[in-house]
Amino acid sequence: MLLAFPIILGTGSLLTGAGVYYATYAVRSQWLGPSDWRGRTDTSAVALTFDDGPSQDTERILEVLAANKLSATFFMLGRQVELFPQIARRVIEEGHEVGNHSYSHPIYLFRGSG
Repeated sequence: MLLAFPIILGTGSLLTGAGVYYATYAVRSQWLGPSDWRGRTDTSAVALTFDDGPSQDTERILEVLAANKLSATFFMLGRQVELFPQIARRVIEEGHEVGNHSYSHPIYLFRGSG
């Protein structure tokens, strides 16, 4: 019986971890509450969004977007804007949309609905 305990405990931990991962990172997971998915289905257009920036990588993204005459939406973190204000300014100057993605991107895994 003692030999089986670590196996049972390990399996339970693995399954719990997989469930939490799915609930928080799977695109259409509804485990932690409903999410809205909407958009036109009669077009082949896509929306490009970038989260958690700006960062040094944002400059390369901007180069690729400009080379291909594309626009995107950048959901920026306040703390990242403070670290890279010139890149944030460049995103705006190049005509991309900007959205607020919080100041520090807290994780609300067990947040209530209220």
